[in-house]
Amino acid sequence: MKIRFKSNLKDWLQENRWKPKEFAEKLGVKRQSVHNWMDGKITPRRREIIHQLYELGGEELIEFVNPAERP
Repeated sequence: MKIRFKSNLKDWLQENRWKPKEFAEKLGVKRQSVHNWMDGKITPRRREIIHQLYELGGEELIEFVNPAERP
């Protein structure tokens, strides 16, 4: 399952009043992972994390490379 962030993650976090550390804790990932996502170095790959991202931000935040994989 591959995704892309539709909007700038940093801007989305600020608009939704999330700090990277709090967002990481909510998702159960390391803060550094969130920073790497924000910098575009990597994208989440674990299905559980992707589903949580979709629940938090929906289609405003992420898009699926293969739309059939969308929850």
